[in-house]
Amino acid sequence: MSRSKIFSFIVQMSSILILVLYPVLVYASTVSDTDCTAEFDSGTDSDTQCSSGQVELDATGKTNGSGNFTSRIFNGGSSLTWSTIAWTPYQPYMKELPDSKAIESAYGVGNLNMTNNLLLLHLNESSGATSFTDSSGSLNTGSCDNGSGKCPTVTTSGKFNNAFTFDGGNDEIQLASQAVSSLIGAQFTIAFWFNPGGTQDRPTFGFAGSGSANKSNPVASYDSFINIGNGSSWQLLTAFPDAAINTWTHYALVDDGSDYVAYVNGIEVSRDPISVNPTSATNRVFTIGESGFSAALAQWTAGSFDEFVIFSEGLAGDDILAMYKRGANLLKFQVRSCDDGACSGENFIGPDGSTGTYYSELTDASNALPSKTLSNVLDNQYFQYKAFLETSSTTLTPALLDVTITYASSIGVPEFSDGVYVATMLFVIFYIAQRKEKIFQ
Repeated sequence: MSRSKIFSFIVQMSSILILVLYPVLVYASTVSDTDCTAEFDSGTDSDTQCSSGQVELDATGKTNGSGNFTSRIFNGGSSLTWSTIAWTPYQPYMKELPDSKAIESAYGVGNLNMTNNLLLLHLNESSGATSFTDSSGSLNTGSCDNGSGKCPTVTTSGKFNNAFTFDGGNDEIQLASQAVSSLIGAQFTIAFWFNPGGTQDRPTFGFAGSGSANKSNPVASYDSFINIGNGSSWQLLTAFPDAAINTWTHYALVDDGSDYVAYVNGIEVSRDPISVNPTSATNRVFTIGESGFSAALAQWTAGSFDEFVIFSEGLAGDDILAMYKRGANLLKFQVRSCDDGACSGENFIGPDGSTGTYYSELTDASNALPSKTLSNVLDNQYFQYKAFLETSSTTLTPALLDVTITYASSIGVPEFSDGVYVATMLFVIFYIAQRKEKIFQ
């Protein structure tokens, strides 16, 4: 074979190798933990266990409300850029309800269908807020009268992110005046988280301007009862129980078309056949933080609200329980990269590079499974993650199904665009191939 033919063969094979191998060398690769055997079981449990392919709290962890799992140490073989951490939780954990009437479908269980959502107050506004965004897309914006001193104050210790604390004297958030049927239909669900602070209390809400007559308040929660009124008659339901001090409690009231059903922390606590349906002959103002009554029935809440939601359907018990679980359980992560196989001396860190922050679903507005870009993680050969599992119920546990870490090799990667690099290399090879006769003459 002539030198020219040999050279042509080498040029052709070089082009093929560049196109085939370059993506492998440059683009991201992954390592994963997906099962107990040889993966999760190669890590270290602290009040956790791997059972049926998932990491969960063990009996001690459930009793104590927390535990953690430290992964095996991944060896990249050389210094790598560790770029993302993605995981599959059994269901959403510490994740706000979906915005804009979205329909969740990414999770194995616990997905929520928000199609009939009429009000969604995340209550994440900052200090001094007088307007509160309705994230349902229904434009039921809340407001308060700061000039009269009726605005609640922000707390950064909400159930999810921020929340707002009501003083029990005159604080309230009101929606715009509208037909009761626009907010409370033939079926409905009202649900929210409530924390009374240092003194036991129960949540209060209702329709403003109801006077002292039960029949005039379409739906109200106050100390004595849950009230349903239609203007001429009324029905009294068992009052919500007090929330424990300094504790977030989830409440829900459901009209399923046959019964009024009350839930506390996802558990049904009362059920009453419907005898009166809520309505009013005039437009009304729904208010959070006060009963809407006057005189002896005028009552205000002392405590904090978070994630206040209304649906135009009677949600099933499984949906109410799913709402509770997404706030009762927490799954969060820290990571570290290391320059030695024992990860000696490196701390686990969160997004800001400190030991006090975590990667979680808490600030995740996406309806997809969680995937977080790693920050403040040094390029190193070794990598390890630590999962923290927490629950506010001794009968529940968050569950971790799998974890995937994405990394990219730092060897041989050009500093300019990948596309420009490949195109330039192919052009040079093509040019040499076309000029080979003159080059080798």
